Amino acid sequence: MRTLLAALVLCVQDDAKIAEWIRDLGDDAIEVRERAMVDLVRIGRRAEGALRQAMNGGGEVRGRAAQVLAEIARGEGARIFEPAPGRITLRKTDVPLREALEEMQKQAGCKLSHSFAPDDEKVTVVFENTPLFEAVDALCRSARNTSYSIDCRRDDVTVTISEGKFADAPRVFRDQYFVRLDGLSLTTLYDLQGGEASKTRLDFRWGWEKGTRPQQALLRIEELVDDLGNSYLADLLDPGARPVGFAYVMTQQPIEWPKVPPPGASKFAKIRGSLDLSFPVSLLVFPFDKPEESSGALRKEEGASVKLASCARDRSRLRAKIEVRPADLAGRLEMKAVDKEGRDYPGRYTRGDQGDGESMLMSVEFTLPATSEVASLRFTSPSGARERRIPFEFKDVKFR
Repeated sequence: MRTLLAALVLCVQDDAKIAEWIRDLGDDAIEVRERAMVDLVRIGRRAEGALRQAMNGGGEVRGRAAQVLAEIARGEGARIFEPAPGRITLRKTDVPLREALEEMQKQAGCKLSHSFAPDDEKVTVVFENTPLFEAVDALCRSARNTSYSIDCRRDDVTVTISEGKFADAPRVFRDQYFVRLDGLSLTTLYDLQGGEASKTRLDFRWGWEKGTRPQQALLRIEELVDDLGNSYLADLLDPGARPVGFAYVMTQQPIEWPKVPPPGASKFAKIRGSLDLSFPVSLLVFPFDKPEESSGALRKEEGASVKLASCARDRSRLRAKIEVRPADLAGRLEMKAVDKEGRDYPGRYTRGDQGDGESMLMSVEFTLPATSEVASLRFTSPSGARERRIPFEFKDVKFR
């Protein structure tokens, strides 16, 4: 009962603050209006009803309420691809490593696999709303002989704790992201005629928590100098990662150049750059319920459309033909069949033909159990672009 009363009190307080902020949208002072807009965007969906009522009025309040509603919608769309980071709150003093890991697993949004966690390995940790990757790093640092690796796949993330020397590699954590310099190598090859070929290589790795889905990851090096002041920026063979599609995004990149630092140099004094991520602004969804009965159905979203030309089932295969408009939407589509139990089966593209110049005709195929009954086909595509920058700066990276 107390919990219910507390929730009701909070709702009343929120409603009062929302009403106050909406009144402030019409204030003569620009700083008051801007503060009100920030507060309304922050509170999000809880303010939508009152904002829509404010749209029925006139004057400048109506226009500002519309701006706030648009910002709230953009924020909700962003969370589809970039949800809030997982955070760990944990206070343990001289406890077995296994116990700390088990407590962290309850709060983690991914799998914490530990092949090495002996009962006599004791740790002391104090985490207060600490990002997950940063907490794992601090935990392994505090143990005697423990290392970790992070495997980031498209729909899954696994953190593996194992036995071994803690890898104190140059790295940076930012919310649900990490960027790490995994390796550095200097090689010189000599032939029997007195020739030589040199190469320096830096191996970078990065990743993000489960649920985060960038459509592009680009590693940029902005400054690279050794302790003698030599700059290598102009020598880089591949200074940036290559952009890739929505379904597959690289999480590692070698940076190379065709020479090694001179004998007097012993370290890179500074390696500075950024991981530049691009996220969709929204997700376009084109659903077709009872697809075998929906030939000719058309779905539209934000100037794009998908038409289900035909759909037929042959035991474990469901084949469909769709017309996609505009044509470049075809390269971004994700396809899945959903059965009546809610299980998903990904589709694959088998053939494409140019339509009327603005559309693409696609043949797609879904493989699913012969006994399953398809409830719907769902075609989705990211739309728009929003940038996120993760800067890093590593100093005094020794190579000799």
